[in-house]
Amino acid sequence: VLQEIGTRGGLEVDGLATEARGNPFLIVEYVRWVREHPEVAHEQVTLERVIEARLAKLGATSRKLLDVLAVCARPIEPALAARAAHIDDERPAVTELRDAHLLRTARMGDVDALQVWHDRIREAVLAKIDRAEVADVHLRLGHAIEASALPDPEALAQHFRAAGAKWKASHYAALAARRADAALAFDRAASLYQQAIELAPPNAPELRTHRIMRGDALTNAGFARDAASEYLAAAEAAVESEALELHRRAAQCLLQSGHIDEGLAVFEGVLSAVGESLAKSPRRALASLMFRRAQLRIRGLSFAERAADQIPALDLTRIDVFWALATGFGLVDVIVGADFGTRHLLAALRSGEPYRLVRAFCAEAVFSATIGAPALERTKDLVAR
Repeated sequence: VLQEIGTRGGLEVDGLATEARGNPFLIVEYVRWVREHPEVAHEQVTLERVIEARLAKLGATSRKLLDVLAVCARPIEPALAARAAHIDDERPAVTELRDAHLLRTARMGDVDALQVWHDRIREAVLAKIDRAEVADVHLRLGHAIEASALPDPEALAQHFRAAGAKWKASHYAALAARRADAALAFDRAASLYQQAIELAPPNAPELRTHRIMRGDALTNAGFARDAASEYLAAAEAAVESEALELHRRAAQCLLQSGHIDEGLAVFEGVLSAVGESLAKSPRRALASLMFRRAQLRIRGLSFAERAADQIPALDLTRIDVFWALATGFGLVDVIVGADFGTRHLLAALRSGEPYRLVRAFCAEAVFSATIGAPALERTKDLVAR
């Protein structure tokens, strides 16, 4: 068809194909438009010109709906789009836009959602809407989605942010982040928490929580160094007991990501707060390890199980500090790592808290297994426990 029109009307076929960027739909639209306007066959035809001509023929209601769809930039339920466009019945407008090849449907759950037919068309429509109107449409979309039965928090964050409603955008970005975190999409969760932090008012009380949650997401995603920065920032606004725990998390992240000097600098304050300290030399570290192993052999593995809320928070933090140092030093300084691993097991046995006991028995089982056959029965016992 292109060749026929090009031969008959002098249309530059190669230029047309280039303008369409290889998209068959856009080529068809060009051809249809040239057939309807043979007088311009010798002129340079652009998609924007084709769309402008198509838009000029639309009724006012259809244009309102199309503007909303262009601003939305994602499939949206017809009822929500109509509410944002202030339209009582969207069906005539949908029919007109579909016939004009400006709108298509996409299945979303149990409904056929609406969206602009192609991104090039959406961009051309957006270019005709002034900035203030775009912000207003985003606000109307946000209110429409917010009032729906199953509001999408990520869409709400997008629309309220674009509308300038930063506090609401921050709130919904945090909700979307929690949803992503629950779905194990940790990278996405960290990005959304960052949005929530950037959009929250200065000194907002929820900022500390957002930073902690972002730190957890970054840790789970494997970005321990960045997670440490979030924990340290959150600690600045935390009460003393929580700040201690956040410093512990930060130090553990730094050690496990290879930032040993930074991690130790943070750990010095944490260890001092729980009444502990690092050995000053390799010889003292070895002596400490031998002493703790002797303690463990004499004491045995007996314990009285207790719930976490029955144990002083400082004691639980001390156990977690031992664990952080054991895992942090495990591949850097085996003696120091083993020393704190043994301290961790002894403290966990004294506390009787189930989670920390399981963690300690797992680590001790690995340590025991490295001895080989002579420790086989003890390794089996630890695994069973």
